Amino acid sequence: MKRKLGGNRVGTGTVDKAVNEATDKWTNSSATQLETSDKVKDIIVKTIPITNIRTDQDNPRKLEIDIELVKKISEKYSIQTYIKNEDDNDWIKDFVNKVAAAFKLKNKQIQDFKSIVEFANILKSPDRLLHPVVVWKEPQENLFHLIAGERRVLAHCLLNVEHIAAKINIKKLTKNEIDLFQWEENESRLDFNLWERLNRVEKFINAHGGLDKISVNKLSKKTGMSRSEAQRYLVILRYKSPVLREAIENKTIENLLKGAALAQLPVEELEASIKGNNVKQKKYVVKPNIKVARDSNNSALNKMISAVVEKYNASSVIENLDLKKPKDINLALNALLLFLGDKEGQGDNE
Repeated sequence: MKRKLGGNRVGTGTVDKAVNEATDKWTNSSATQLETSDKVKDIIVKTIPITNIRTDQDNPRKLEIDIELVKKISEKYSIQTYIKNEDDNDWIKDFVNKVAAAFKLKNKQIQDFKSIVEFANILKSPDRLLHPVVVWKEPQENLFHLIAGERRVLAHCLLNVEHIAAKINIKKLTKNEIDLFQWEENESRLDFNLWERLNRVEKFINAHGGLDKISVNKLSKKTGMSRSEAQRYLVILRYKSPVLREAIENKTIENLLKGAALAQLPVEELEASIKGNNVKQKKYVVKPNIKVARDSNNSALNKMISAVVEKYNASSVIENLDLKKPKDINLALNALLLFLGDKEGQGDNE
């Protein structure tokens, strides 16, 4: 009696087919690994001279200090003494002020320089650098174009270090590859302010067809941000007046949620709010997903809202809303919906 395998009799060719499929799968997997290996061969990690590095002028941080300036500062004012002898960081403010006066630094230059001083103070030595900078090497020349790590390079300059660890791409990356890499690198940094993030998002959107061709879902999937965060960036970028973006650039507005809420106001009210006039603001929500019927049980909805606010410590979300009014109940529900969406998105990324 012939034995059955997998419901089919021996000799039907089923076993051979299964073996062939497994072989094909293994072959494809091996080919992928070989392809990946070839790509890895195009990347090496070594220390390179900082003098041979050319920074990316299109980097989203748009620092207003550069390698040459920081080198001049380090030659005149060394921070090594402070790093070795100071027990706290109180020296940083006086040091920055002294350098700013000597080199006539202004506005953003001072803030950028301060951030480099703070970074160098934490780094202390190139041996403590956890992540190499990323560059691509100019063919036939000993020049390296910086893709990511400008602050790390400048901190090394301030420490008066001549070399830095770098991941070197032998083949030049495409513009889209560089944009995506810089997005992922910079977006994870806590010190990336709203103006810098907004410009980064806009550049990323332009590389994918522009505002008219980008959706909330597409932006969310491409960047890894939550849908509600993507929605807020888009509503700011699509605001018809430049007043909002100017306020973000001037750091009058430094919070994405606040910026998106203000983007719901008419231009006149927005200008009044930015100037500090007492304009009552509500937690406006973009494209509400919930609409409360006129005959809804407002008392029950109030209890539900209160329970969510208490559980998630979300009192700021419904600030200035009158929950006795159906319209404000509707705003509160939609605001909480976005808030919970943010919480869920943050949980996914952790």
